[in-house]
Amino acid sequence: MGNIKDAVNRAVDECIQEGRLVEFLEKYRGEIMANVLTDFNEEAFIKDMKEEGREEAKFEIVINLLDVLSDEEIARRIGLPLETVQQLRKENE
Repeated sequence: MGNIKDAVNRAVDECIQEGRLVEFLEKYRGEIMANVLTDFNEEAFIKDMKEEGREEAKFEIVINLLDVLSDEEIARRIGLPLETVQQLRKENE
């Protein structure tokens, strides 16, 4: 948790030094630190990143299949909603 605390402190310091949100950060620094440190859950963050990575991989597979399979077949095989496949097709035309 020390690394996170240090990183947040550095970010707040940099914002103050650069003149961004100075009054707000100086006034609420303690609350900001408390909120960030209590709200951050490293395990949940890692899990979310892995899930995002899996979704992105699915999207890449879908894009590669667009030329050879129908939207319905791709949705069924990959396990994505048909609307998602259709949107990816639109975006990659």
